[in-house]
Amino acid sequence: MKKVGRGRVILGKNGAPSFESIGLARDFFAREDSAERAPRFAWTHRRSRSKDVWFVSNQENRPRKAELSFRISGKQPELYDPVRKGGEPSFPFALKPANRFL
Repeated sequence: MKKVGRGRVILGKNGAPSFESIGLARDFFAREDSAERAPRFAWTHRRSRSKDVWFVSNQENRPRKAELSFRISGKQPELYDPVRKGGEPSFPFALKPANRFL
């Protein structure tokens, strides 16, 4: 880990172990069936003054159903499909192979 300005750069893979090593709690978690953690979901989180946006992508070549959990409070989650250009509240998610959502 290297300090850069007020931030830090972590070399290597991104993921929960990287963040936990510097005291940051997970802000996204995917659970599939009875598994503790669903593997092969790619995600990133961006924040503006009024919104939090997670980009979530199914990295497997098969349809999947998963319970997605976002670390946020005081806001209503909304699914936005950039292909359809529409949003709707929707949980749990059913993801087609290589499907992605904002």
